[in-house]
Amino acid sequence: MMGPEVWENSNRLAKTRGRVVEVLSGLKSVSVVVALDCDGGEVLGLYRPEGGVHLSVDPRIPKPSELYRDAEYARMCRKVGWYFTAPVIPWRLNEGDMGVIRPYWRGVTKMEVYNFRRDILLNNDSLFWMRVALADYIFGVGDRVSNDFLITDNGLMVIDSGFSYLPGLEFVGQQSIVREVLGGENIPEQLMNELRLFSEKSYRGEYLGDEEIYWVGQRIQRILGLKKII
Repeated sequence: MMGPEVWENSNRLAKTRGRVVEVLSGLKSVSVVVALDCDGGEVLGLYRPEGGVHLSVDPRIPKPSELYRDAEYARMCRKVGWYFTAPVIPWRLNEGDMGVIRPYWRGVTKMEVYNFRRDILLNNDSLFWMRVALADYIFGVGDRVSNDFLITDNGLMVIDSGFSYLPGLEFVGQQSIVREVLGGENIPEQLMNELRLFSEKSYRGEYLGDEEIYWVGQRIQRILGLKKII
């Protein structure tokens, strides 16, 4: 289980000790499954250290920037009550390193590409999927694939949002599976009101520069004007 009492308190998490359970090696990066000491029990987290990032996902996102863009995406979504994304929080395993950590689930099911049809998404919690599409546009996500959706003990969770905060109003040649499926759909007034909760104060984070913040604001205004999924 995610253990929300830990993941919703970044100050507490920063002081929480962890032990290595497993090392997960991939072509682009190395991650570490850690067991966090939580009120006499243990909660599993996936730690991604800066030194474990081997390849940059895009020249516009120099390593290890993707780790902290992932954290900012999660922070901004959750700040306005969009809890579809797993929390991603800056953390260190040892004094000599730094990275980010999120909940880790051993038993997960990944969604398949054939699950992403317009009729399926609109008939199965359409507000959930529209929020994902809006967040992916607003926060400039350039690579959102079916593997980024995990069916967990805590429900459906979105992960791996580090390829984000790209400049511009369009992302030609880049993939976002939910936006592509729901493009042109009218946005309900409930979601328009939720969009209005965003402000420069809420989306200005420690790990983003002025350019990234500028384009977030521009994309929010474009959505508020069009009232459609882009």
